[in-house]
Amino acid sequence: MVKIYLEERAGRIRGRREKRKVARNSRTRRQVLRYSFLFCLLFVGIAGFIKVSWSAVDPDTDVIVSGNHVVSAKQVRRILQPFMQKPIYSLNPKELEAKVQTLADVQHAFVRRYLFPRPHIDVEIMEEFPWASFSTGPDQPVSAVISQTGRLVPIDQFPGVDQPNLKIYGHSNSQFSESDVISWASWSNFIATQTKHPIDFVDIRKPADVQVRSGELLLRLGAIDSMMTKRLSRLPSVLPVIATLKKESVDYVDLSLDSNVPLKISKLTKKEELLRDQQEHAKSTAQAAETRAIAQQGSKPTM
Repeated sequence: MVKIYLEERAGRIRGRREKRKVARNSRTRRQVLRYSFLFCLLFVGIAGFIKVSWSAVDPDTDVIVSGNHVVSAKQVRRILQPFMQKPIYSLNPKELEAKVQTLADVQHAFVRRYLFPRPHIDVEIMEEFPWASFSTGPDQPVSAVISQTGRLVPIDQFPGVDQPNLKIYGHSNSQFSESDVISWASWSNFIATQTKHPIDFVDIRKPADVQVRSGELLLRLGAIDSMMTKRLSRLPSVLPVIATLKKESVDYVDLSLDSNVPLKISKLTKKEELLRDQQEHAKSTAQAAETRAIAQQGSKPTM
């Protein structure tokens, strides 16, 4: 009896061992299959990143520009050309936006990257809003437009930009800030409201003798400083006096002084002064045309 019991017990122990062995082999097979599947996925992913193109290749088709009216899509694509052939996921949108915003007529740029359905870059542009036209003098053509943020937008680079009627005369190296534009917009609106005429030009070529023309009235404002608003506030008290001068022609109103407001009376009548101005303008225009013609002849190659 004892022998039979020991044999049955040994059989049960062997049976449990066999079951554990079968379960252990089954778990091993499942782990092998699981790791083999993960390895295949990893291999396919690496092969995809190596073989599949993840970069924008052709700027004409892979750079989509929207929101532009003055800035051409070609200008945007040209400035993003160095970023082509690079993996789309490695591009920094902020860096691309900064590059696009170096264009003078771009105020803000928003860049988005897309992998599907094909790698491409979407650029949305917010352009500058023109405030005034800029020229180096009354006899010179408009060379740029001053935006509301103070940026100079060159006409030769952006020929489609609107040119406001208000003209600012300054030096070729003149720079403006947003606060400058806000100040001059406020002063110009005040002068136009008081004189009932729009501002024709603001001449800042002489920083200590800024001049503004509104209709037939020329104002000499002096230097651009913190007292400008106070000096302009005396204009309403001067206009009734000017209105009484029917025969005489006022050359200018001097608002640059703090104590009084002198009026420069011209010896010529208004018609004579207008004729003089027309003659001077025609003479300066002819001289400019002659200078250009001489320059063109000098640039021609000799045989």
